[in-house]
Amino acid sequence: LAALKSRDFKTAQVYADRLRAAVSGQAADYQVGKTVALLELEMAREAGTVPAGAAHIDISKTRSRAALLLQSRALLASGQPKDVASRLSTWVADRPKDSAAWRLLAVAYGNQNLTARAIRADAEAQVAQLDYPAALDRLRAAQAMLRSNPASGDFMDASIIDTRARQVEALVKEQAAQDKSDRK
Repeated sequence: LAALKSRDFKTAQVYADRLRAAVSGQAADYQVGKTVALLELEMAREAGTVPAGAAHIDISKTRSRAALLLQSRALLASGQPKDVASRLSTWVADRPKDSAAWRLLAVAYGNQNLTARAIRADAEAQVAQLDYPAALDRLRAAQAMLRSNPASGDFMDASIIDTRARQVEALVKEQAAQDKSDRK
């Protein structure tokens, strides 16, 4: 992983091959095999050589956030944003404070030319990081875009964005009031 992060792909591959050989006797251990497969997927993604089938590592038996995010990045790299959007929309519905998942979801929507959804997902990432003013800016931008070009989203997108904008605006006001009282 250190070689990979330093972009020394040749050395990283040597270490990955050694790791694969070292754990080959543990084939019955699902987690070990999947961990090595995910590392190899990360290596391919970083090197820009993600094969089409590599993004479909079966992670159904794990609830690992890291595996989901890595697989989502690989799917994006292999040109499959619909799969990413499907997986991550379910994930963030259960875990709305996962800003990294929201950001990947924004990229997936953007890659599908679903601009309103992409902007909203980016706003939700800002909410997850408690940056309410930035989130409100994004939501207002999405509202303006939908008003100027109604074909850029559907009624449901517009309704969700309007509702979230009101909620986030209340959070901005609450945060400002808290900051004001903290200064006193």
